[in-house]
Amino acid sequence: MFAVGSNEEAANVSGVNVSRTIIMVFMLAGVMYAITGFLDGARIASANANTGLNYECDAIAACVIGGVSFVGGIGRISGIVIGVLLLQIIFVGLNFLSVDANMLYIIKGLIILIACAIDMRKYLVRK
Repeated sequence: MFAVGSNEEAANVSGVNVSRTIIMVFMLAGVMYAITGFLDGARIASANANTGLNYECDAIAACVIGGVSFVGGIGRISGIVIGVLLLQIIFVGLNFLSVDANMLYIIKGLIILIACAIDMRKYLVRK
């Protein structure tokens, strides 16, 4: 997945079956989405079209905090798990402090912007 995500053409030249890898990634993602949807629906005892709204923002923020590069090819699952835990600790703490729900979106966006800026700085320094 890292090879295809970083440079699809280079992965193809090095012998990786790119189309099979892409199909397998989408299949795995679909299975994971189904399991997550089932568990989330069971957790809140209902499901509708808005269940999971803005979860993609949480996922991006957790991945960026965990060290996944937007440029591609850099990241570890352990880092993502740490990013998820840190993000949840931050937002549980903010909920305990009774921070407005709209302010949480602003804070989440700032976290993503800062993490992206740090990531791009690391990428530009390497070049």
